[in-house]
Amino acid sequence: WSDGLPMLAANLTARERVLGPEHPATLTARDAVATAQRLAGQLTEALVLSGRVAAQRVRVLGPTHPDTLISRLGHAISRADGGDPAGAVDHLTSAMIDSEQAHGPLFDLTIITRAHLAWCLAELGRLDAAADAAALAAAAAERCYGSQHPEAVALREDAAHFAAEANPRAGWTGGFAARDGHG
Repeated sequence: WSDGLPMLAANLTARERVLGPEHPATLTARDAVATAQRLAGQLTEALVLSGRVAAQRVRVLGPTHPDTLISRLGHAISRADGGDPAGAVDHLTSAMIDSEQAHGPLFDLTIITRAHLAWCLAELGRLDAAADAAALAAAAAERCYGSQHPEAVALREDAAHFAAEANPRAGWTGGFAARDGHG
């Protein structure tokens, strides 16, 4: 990701010059830079830029536009990756509520946001809440994609894993494998 950052930054600069700083295409480029910064381990820069683009998209597109929800999710992930899972939970909860109210519980961004919320809750030791959030995301993924879809299967495993950690006597024997940098 580090190798691609100069190209993404040049693209952003060109879009700002040609289209303006808050044009939707410029915001997409800015969000791409923030994501690349996070994935390259530049967490401080990613946190600042992702917060900026999320705020701009809320102002320009509204809080429930899919592009805005993606930016809000990215900012929350940057917070979690930067060591602030409590802050991430606040952002994820707000984005999830907005997504669910505007698009419904079966909308892909609602499901994804709820899944990330589950992981952040688990990082905070709130394992019962994490299991509940993962179970809701799994049920929605099953309805959207089918019960054998990899995301539905993984979310069911996450829910079982969190429930087992919350209650070790339950004897969970599922095949949990860390994914997406979590675990």
